[in-house]
Amino acid sequence: MKRVHYFNGQLLTAADFQTEQDYHLAKERRINLRTGGPGVVSGLGVSIESDGGHVVVRPGVAIDRLGREIVLDTPQLFPLPDDATHACRRVFLQLSYTETLTDPAGQETPSTRIEEGFKLAYASPHQNDLEDGEQGITLAAFTKIHGRWALDRPSGSLWKIALLLLVIVAVFRRR
Repeated sequence: MKRVHYFNGQLLTAADFQTEQDYHLAKERRINLRTGGPGVVSGLGVSIESDGGHVVVRPGVAIDRLGREIVLDTPQLFPLPDDATHACRRVFLQLSYTETLTDPAGQETPSTRIEEGFKLAYASPHQNDLEDGEQGITLAAFTKIHGRWALDRPSGSLWKIALLLLVIVAVFRRR
């Protein structure tokens, strides 16, 4: 990795500033991947709204497979999949990182800022990535049961451990 070495009187160009940003972004992303890897860092719980047509994703932070931070500062309301788009009975709600060019300097000039954001989308079981090829962080799985989407409950060993802990707590409370 290279970073800019500044000195008095140095002529700086846009390429120098881009090199500086690239250095810090790469360093941050490498640390993110090496300390915790991709996935949910905190929050980002998912629930189905009482209207039965939307999910709510609570605020939180995730790290994607490239080490980029994805931050949701406020709860996000997102529609459940419709039958026309997702014919399968099981889908995964995925969160991915986005960048949007903003603040154009003028009509003929490029944007002066890049805004980091996120995208929520559904992927089907046979589709490892989202529709645009972006690899997202899976937040929840939904199964269609009797014509309605249901949020899948935890399964596997994590679910068994949670159930075992509940049994242990109940036993000790009786004593």
